[in-house]
Amino acid sequence: MVRFGVGLIAIVLIFISFERQLMNSSTSKQEESWIDTGLKTQDIGNFYQNFNCKSTQKTYLACVNSLLAMANYLELELKWSDVGGLSLEKRKSVANQNEKVRLVPWLKLFKENKYLTMNFEQVWKELESKIKSHKFAPYIVGLGINNYLSIHRDPHSYLLPREYYEKVVANSNPRINSYGFNLGKTESEFVFARIYPGSIFDKLGVNKGDVILEIDGKDISHMALDAVSDWLKSKDTHKFKVRLSNNKIETWSLDKRSQVLPAVSMKRLPRANNKNLHLISIFKISDGVCEATKGNLRQAIKEKTSGVILDLRDNSGGSMDEILCISGLFVGEKKIYDLVYFNKRFRKETFFSEQVEEYFGPLVVLVNRSTASSAEILAGVIQHYERGLLIGERTFGKGSFQEGEEWPKNNKLLYFQTKGTFHLPSGRSPQLLGITPDVQVTETIASIFQREEELYLYPVGNREVREKVSKRIASVQQCGSSKKEILTADRLLGKALGHIDCIQF
Repeated sequence: MVRFGVGLIAIVLIFISFERQLMNSSTSKQEESWIDTGLKTQDIGNFYQNFNCKSTQKTYLACVNSLLAMANYLELELKWSDVGGLSLEKRKSVANQNEKVRLVPWLKLFKENKYLTMNFEQVWKELESKIKSHKFAPYIVGLGINNYLSIHRDPHSYLLPREYYEKVVANSNPRINSYGFNLGKTESEFVFARIYPGSIFDKLGVNKGDVILEIDGKDISHMALDAVSDWLKSKDTHKFKVRLSNNKIETWSLDKRSQVLPAVSMKRLPRANNKNLHLISIFKISDGVCEATKGNLRQAIKEKTSGVILDLRDNSGGSMDEILCISGLFVGEKKIYDLVYFNKRFRKETFFSEQVEEYFGPLVVLVNRSTASSAEILAGVIQHYERGLLIGERTFGKGSFQEGEEWPKNNKLLYFQTKGTFHLPSGRSPQLLGITPDVQVTETIASIFQREEELYLYPVGNREVREKVSKRIASVQQCGSSKKEILTADRLLGKALGHIDCIQF
């Protein structure tokens, strides 16, 4: 059994793919990974029988969400009119709406009882004929299943090809066909929101906040964020016109290349008086990440670091076992989390770290709205034990866990089912609520990423309240308010540099 607590990967095939986190990567590898599963349209035909789609509000919306996803992939739109009924039309424009926004008009139709006259079987028959002739038919069927499950079960229950899981999701250094940056937007300009170490643009000297003026010779300033993202994913070669922080204009024609984007990286940040800080960035939590983090910490200690900044921004989570180990590097052999099952026949499971504490010095943790799932556990544990200062935005709010097992209908697929919620040592779950930083700083660059509560129509609920800020953290905040924020393109990092000297142990 694979136990998996991960945020954005659980949105695989629900319009936001895993590689969306490494913006501009091609989905073809994921699409190809579904071919060997042998999924066929017959596997989902029963979903769209009229008696099923009209039985309850949830099954109705599950049918709609599923058909919308498959139609969108085929450049079609699912439409409704009182005259024409339910139909498929050629898509006129790309509207990358999240599930919650996408389903609002369809929910209105349900409440108006319009759904009773909808012929789902007819629409499915038309859609099925197009899917059967498509080279990525199994992938499209997967889209249908996972978008159905997102409503009928929950947003984080899904199918995934075993091969894709083993080679990409569970691999700490996956080869991804990607430019290796996150795209962001200010009020008027597209910018590099994040550059991944070792990526093409990192090697070219591009930094966070540098501006993308043109792509393929076209001004992009008037375009929507999602539209530019999809354009970048549409092919492997693009021409970029970029304005760097020194106002120098550069133009590059670049091909995506299969490159290793490491899960963990470390950068030394020199300071005055021969002191230095170390920035350790963890991009995903997969097998081997704890050992890599441990190695970086030991190197930082060897270099007599005066403090560590742990960057968990845009980290979608991953292996729960690795979190036990990574947490221990900072808090030692302590309780890390509980798993509480929805099925009351199963007792609560408590997990402790067996990892000896490696680092005892000042620690700041950076988080944002895309810090999700098991990465939220790590941040929450450090905050709970008052081991470090959290700076940034309230996190994603994915506190449910999935257990992955071989799908009985197809041994080439893993079925990840949401079985319960994980809870911090305080007993509080980050589900929906996320983790609230000790020092809250909003990133000025707009992002496509949204929190759990903003994305889904039926997220897993949480009745708990937000946590209180500790006295020690309050004193650190007061100390930090008297210090100047270090001016840098990365505002959260600047806050960290301005606060880390306040932390006393």
